[in-house]
Amino acid sequence: MTIGIYESEHFETVYPVLRVLDNGTHHITVFTTIAVARQLNDQLGADYQKFKWILKEDGQSIRSFIETISGHVKKESLDFFLLNTVSNNHLLFARMIKKNLNTSFYLVVHDVNNLMLSKPGFGLRKLVRHIGKKMLVRLCKGFFTISSRTTAYLAGFIKDGRTVQWFPGAIYEEAKLVSIQKNKDSKLRIVVPGTLDSRRRNYQLVFKLAQQVIEKQMAIEICVLGGSTAVDSAVILEQCRQLSKKYQGFTYYELPEVPYAEFDKQMIEADFIWVPSTVNTIMADTIAETYGQSKSSGNMFDAIRYAKPLLVPASLAIDKEQEDAAIVYKDLDELISILSNLQQSGNYAIWTGKALEVARKYSVSKLQEKLVHYFTK
Repeated sequence: MTIGIYESEHFETVYPVLRVLDNGTHHITVFTTIAVARQLNDQLGADYQKFKWILKEDGQSIRSFIETISGHVKKESLDFFLLNTVSNNHLLFARMIKKNLNTSFYLVVHDVNNLMLSKPGFGLRKLVRHIGKKMLVRLCKGFFTISSRTTAYLAGFIKDGRTVQWFPGAIYEEAKLVSIQKNKDSKLRIVVPGTLDSRRRNYQLVFKLAQQVIEKQMAIEICVLGGSTAVDSAVILEQCRQLSKKYQGFTYYELPEVPYAEFDKQMIEADFIWVPSTVNTIMADTIAETYGQSKSSGNMFDAIRYAKPLLVPASLAIDKEQEDAAIVYKDLDELISILSNLQQSGNYAIWTGKALEVARKYSVSKLQEKLVHYFTK
């Protein structure tokens, strides 16, 4: 089968798609930006050459690039096309589909409410955006989401028989796993991955935990592992600076983006991934989203990639597939009690083992058995 994939933002979610579809029977063309292609080149290594790459040129408008994609789809008569992330220019992508009716277009939906509960709003731009979303949804043959819970939620909106499928946002590659040997006296290391953005994560809770670690002299390290490109990153960074002056075990980064090698290092050394989600949030177009229902957290996929157990608030629903490797807490006091017991007992291996069992369910071979048959014309 000939397959096209578009992605311009999230190299981390298109990577598992490439790995799973690379089964020797598909010819795959990736349409993306130079920046995303560079990240994927680092991850794919020599396998980068297995795929055909059509890159958006520096200075090329998105309209021009979509026209390039459309022309290639028509010329090559692609069987299947996956729109892996569409966060803007919905109308242009919808028109591309109308020009290529012999190709089956599927859309990966990341923010369900933003797409399905869109309203016209005031102003021409908002109206055009709304029309584009509705047209794109109407023209796609089917849909994917990267979370099984979000899949079920999206399916409630699709009443016309079109498919809504789950394609997880991460894979586990055991051959790449680096084992870290820890002794009983090692400090418990907690990592909070992701862009410094209060719409996504409750950093005030992170700072409160850090303050308790200082006051109780707990042998715990906290790493805030994210770049500072969000609107309120400057405020969060200043709080990080002040906290780091009195807490040597607190790590953060004053960078727009944490280099992949550094991110990888910190994640490998983590004992737990903490997901202090802002469960009810607004990301775009003043449309409310709920993490664990209409939207999924990238931290869940970090846990799969690195085979790490999770720390999650009780208010955040997680995929059933990951529940066995998650410690759930109801409030900060309970979280502190849990961490204190873990730190004193040194029983990290129990949760490391549970996380490994969960991660292995996301191996390429297991996912190929479940997912490759979705990609049909």
